Amino acid sequence: MHPAKRIAGLLSIYCVLLNLFPSRAADSPRIQGTFLQLLNSHFDWQPDKWVQLFDYFRQLGISELVIQWTVSDQTAFFTSPTLSGGTPFEKSLELCDKHRIKVYAGLVRDPAYWAKIGQDSALAKSYLRKAIVQSEAASNQLIAIVQKHPSFAGWYITEEIDDVNWVEPQKRQVLFEYLHDLSAHLHKLAPSGKVALSGFSNANLDPKSLEKFWEELLKQSSVDVVMFQDGIGAGKLQIDYLGLYLAAIKKATDAQSRELQIVVETFRQVGEKPFAAVPASLDRIKRQMDVAGRYSSKIVAFSVPEYMTPLAGQDAEHLFRDYLSSFPVSR
Repeated sequence: MHPAKRIAGLLSIYCVLLNLFPSRAADSPRIQGTFLQLLNSHFDWQPDKWVQLFDYFRQLGISELVIQWTVSDQTAFFTSPTLSGGTPFEKSLELCDKHRIKVYAGLVRDPAYWAKIGQDSALAKSYLRKAIVQSEAASNQLIAIVQKHPSFAGWYITEEIDDVNWVEPQKRQVLFEYLHDLSAHLHKLAPSGKVALSGFSNANLDPKSLEKFWEELLKQSSVDVVMFQDGIGAGKLQIDYLGLYLAAIKKATDAQSRELQIVVETFRQVGEKPFAAVPASLDRIKRQMDVAGRYSSKIVAFSVPEYMTPLAGQDAEHLFRDYLSSFPVSR
């Protein structure tokens, strides 16, 4: 039986209660931030294309940018003394300085991450030991760059946290130790910078169990910001049940005095292997934003560059224009 069906009865009850006693964190939710995935194609971007992207950010009112990773597959997107690469990260920082956009600098992306953490606790621990060495090495190189830029707000731990791979207590502790050690290193490196982490639910845990998991994760680490993905675009959660999971994660972050940001997926997945997606309709995104606004005043899109600017094609341009018509920005 699918996990979502297994807890459907409980969720239905929660939905009734949620509708009776809704929470509101923002009266007029709107998108304030976005992720940016740096790709090899960005090495070939001319300066005017970067300027154009950030002008779209300006029109949308973007004030926060999460650069999801700065190293991927042994390729650095910044000037590195040990890895081949280029300067897309530095170009992004310069434009963020200009537009007063706060930046979270992501660390290392490993395409094998999901396969590796699906192993038993001993193998997962061995894998994460290697991962922390790579992430600390990247951050040690990045600090010389980011400390020159007023736009730098902190770090983003690239590994996303789900509610499937960390159910076993012993394996869960492996994750907590990894996040404890990495977040401590990042705080020591940049004491004024925040450490952010992203997660999502596959509806594998009921909301109360999810709350307990995240509260313990935050208790054992010094992660400052949780960016919780709504999972609607990828079909991981149904929008009717979304509020239950956001309420759970809000309780966890409030209990540990951490910041919660909601990641609204602005795409509709149309393929899995390989992953494929198209821009979602604004009507659906508005529903997601309305729910997200009950639990956080900060809504982050995943993601504007791929699904919500004219640079990404006709459908993305339509979403960009529709959004501006519904949410005009004066800056």
